[in-house]
Parts: sequence; C-alpha cells; structure tokens
Amino acid sequence: MEGSPIAKLCDLDAYCTTMAFMPSSKGADNTFALGCADGSFRIMGETGREEKKVDAHRGAVVSLRWSFDGSAIATAGEDGTVKVWSRDRKS
Repeated sequence: MEGSPIAKLCDLDAYCTTMAFMPSSKGADNTFALGCADGSFRIMGETGREEKKVDAHRGAVVSLRWSFDGSAIATAGEDGTVKVWSRDRKS
C-alpha cells in the first residue's frame, strides 16, 4: 500500500507482537485482538477503546487467532503453551 495510515487505533503500554481482526457482520464495531510482549492480549474496539485485557502467558504472546464465529481466541505464548479463551467469559 502507498500513502499514509487512515487512522491510529491506540497506544499500548507494551509492544504489540501479533494482531487478529474480527469484522462485525451486525453493524457493530469491528474488533481487534492484540497480543503483546508482556504476555497479555487485549480486545480492542475499532475506536481504540480497550474492552478487555487478559494476562495470558509468561513471556510474549507470539500468535493469536479468532475462532470462525468470533466466540473464542486461541493464543500461543513464548512460554510454550497454547490456550483457548472464551470471548464471553467474565474471568
């Protein structure tokens, strides 16, 4: 792509190591999942509002992916673990 970015999503207090985009199909905000070097991942709305922060791994989150329906996120960490997280879970 050429040119300039059209928007800045957010400023984080940790380095972003991976990102996954979940487009909305119901007219709501699009959602981003950001994996970070501090072992957390964050769920962000397209306006930059942090919806949730989860301390997921010891070491960086190196990969994350949404489930097909957007109800869960799988993360892989520098600690050698792979975890699946429910998006609706309140923990």
